[in-house]
Amino acid sequence: MIQHDFMSADPFPHLVLDNFAPESTLRAAAAGFDDVPHDAWVRYDDLDERGKRACNKLEAMPAACRDFLTLLTSPTAATICQWLTGIDGLVSDASLYGGGLHVTEPGGFLGTHLDNERQPATGLARRLNLIVYCTDWSKAGGWQDDWGGHLELWDRTASRIIKRIAPLFNRAILFETSSHSYHGHSQPLACPADISRKSVAVYYWSAWRARARFFARPDEQPDAQREAARLARAGR
Repeated sequence: MIQHDFMSADPFPHLVLDNFAPESTLRAAAAGFDDVPHDAWVRYDDLDERGKRACNKLEAMPAACRDFLTLLTSPTAATICQWLTGIDGLVSDASLYGGGLHVTEPGGFLGTHLDNERQPATGLARRLNLIVYCTDWSKAGGWQDDWGGHLELWDRTASRIIKRIAPLFNRAILFETSSHSYHGHSQPLACPADISRKSVAVYYWSAWRARARFFARPDEQPDAQREAARLARAGR
């Protein structure tokens, strides 16, 4: 039944899993973001991904973050994902290539894109993304809808948003990466200055696919610099 729900989800296979982890476990991991040294973060501020920082260095993380990520990248986790999705041959990635702790600050965004990346050390490619949201903000009663930051799932032509998923605390999104799994959070975050969009991301891998590609929103004005950067990324 759950495999059917995954495969039949619109606009591409995915599951939304609320109350994903024990609350105390996730709260401890979320608190640990603030203890990661400044120089352990990689910052992204380009045309398609702005106001974001990421850390995939386990040795720089506090124990609560390391332990949570170790669970998510275990062989058991990959086996559970196979059972949930029906995708065989999945392997996890303890190196956290592209994954780990992710933080987007107010005004930040992630353009609409495909995640068809190859893992450079193994030659395998992403088949599944698992994102666990862990912004622990109780003063306002949780993440507010008008702050934005929703994960957008787009149609096959990257021209229309089919579904928006709010980044609520302890909500996980498991979705298949493919030639049409366009996604992002393309509108700048409108949360207060002391809030950020925090998530833990891990990926599960199997066969090789093409590299990531970014796309303009339908309402964006043409921008020569942006388009030149996109073409350069695509090797064109």
